[in-house]
Order: sequence, then structure tokens, then C-alpha cells
Amino acid sequence: MCVDISIDAIRHTINRNTSVCVGLILALGILFTILLVLWMRNYVTKQIRELESSVTAFAALSHGRRDPDELLFTPPDINNQQ
Repeated sequence: MCVDISIDAIRHTINRNTSVCVGLILALGILFTILLVLWMRNYVTKQIRELESSVTAFAALSHGRRDPDELLFTPPDINNQQ
């Protein structure tokens, strides 16, 4: 009937195991968050910035032009096959 184990030892073991689990969950959460931010920087934000700069250049060159043949947009080389 587990009479040879003290309640304090059981509580200590439970607290230690709980602390280890919480620490591992926090560490993995931080690791996955960092990996997600790095992935988003490379595959989402970088491509949006390239598109933005391309559109800005197109707007600057086409401002005030009326002839549709002069309005040529050169899209950036965005690789979306990730």
C-alpha cells in the first residue's frame, strides 16, 4: 500500500517532473517560434519586399504617362514553389 514512501518524497518527485515538463515545453515553444520567424522572413517577407520595390519602381516610372505601351511592369523573380 505504499506506506514506506513519504508524501513529501512523492510531492518532490511530482514538482520536479512538472518543472522539467514545463521547461521543455517552453524551450520547444521558443525554438519553434524562432524557426517560424526565420522561415517567414525568408519565404514571405522577403518576397513581399521584392514585390513592393518592383511596384514602387513601376509607379515612379509610369507617373504621368498616358500611352499604355510605355507602361511595362517587370515583376520580380519570386520563387513560390517552396
